[in-house]
Amino acid sequence: MIVFCPNCGTQNPGLPGARATCTACASTFDVPPDAGSRAPPTPERAPVAEPPPKVSWPKLESPPQPVVAAGRTRAGRKTNALAIVSLVAGIICCIPFVSPGLAIGCGIGALKQFDATSDAEAGRGLAIAGIILGALTAVFQLLGMIGSISR
Repeated sequence: MIVFCPNCGTQNPGLPGARATCTACASTFDVPPDAGSRAPPTPERAPVAEPPPKVSWPKLESPPQPVVAAGRTRAGRKTNALAIVSLVAGIICCIPFVSPGLAIGCGIGALKQFDATSDAEAGRGLAIAGIILGALTAVFQLLGMIGSISR
């Protein structure tokens, strides 16, 4: 008579009511007295997880950007020309004593205009940056002159 191993499901010869040894996994098991040719036991399967549902993300679109004319900020305020000149002169420090003086002078002039117009124009930060860069340039140029004279 043919019996199936309860551990691995392999066919094995066996007598009803006797013990049998599996030819595949070498485990011993009792052959039931009413054992005929029964089908092998079906192994329990682990439940299969369902795939997660697809998430539909909204498309991100940027809001329309307003067109800004040159020399104007988004709020529509015009940038002060002296503030721009002050910053450019502070950045371009290759003309000794001219560019620092121009940067500091235009920056102070722009700040006075800002005080007079009560924030009608933009560029206060540009003027302050121009003054700082002009002052740093003047200090380094003076230190360079002192260092070259002392040699």
